[in-house]
Amino acid sequence: MNTQATLQQMQKLHLTGMASAYESILKLPADAHPDTHECIGTSSMQSGNTEILPSPRCCSD
Repeated sequence: MNTQATLQQMQKLHLTGMASAYESILKLPADAHPDTHECIGTSSMQSGNTEILPSPRCCSD
């Protein structure tokens, strides 16, 4: 995985809170990285509800 490209894409999409949280996680030792679900939850909570993403098509009514 190219972490720098991921960070740049988050910033390009104006997901600055998520990018900041992801970058903080990357600074941790590898054995201290949270699992995927926790990482996504932490990153999305850091966004401060200012970055509203549309519902995926598969989940819309």
